[in-house]
Amino acid sequence: MFVHCNKNLHIQEGTEELNLQRGFIGAIDDRWAKHWFIQAAISDGTIETADVGEKTAKKPSKKTDKNPEETADTGEKDTSADGATE
Repeated sequence: MFVHCNKNLHIQEGTEELNLQRGFIGAIDDRWAKHWFIQAAISDGTIETADVGEKTAKKPSKKTDKNPEETADTGEKDTSADGATE
């Protein structure tokens, strides 16, 4: 898995260990990528991956405000101060 690490991280499991320094950009072994600590760091943004960026980019944005063009198309009366001539 290709990652970008924003903090210094150290994981040790038995005799094996993984050290990621702040600013590290590179690949880590799939065994470490599945580790709960790495998954938690991905969730909180400490570690960024290409997969995370793609998922957030695909989320559709919700539009709550109507544009003036949409108001005119629906037949609703524009009551904003911009159009007032009183």
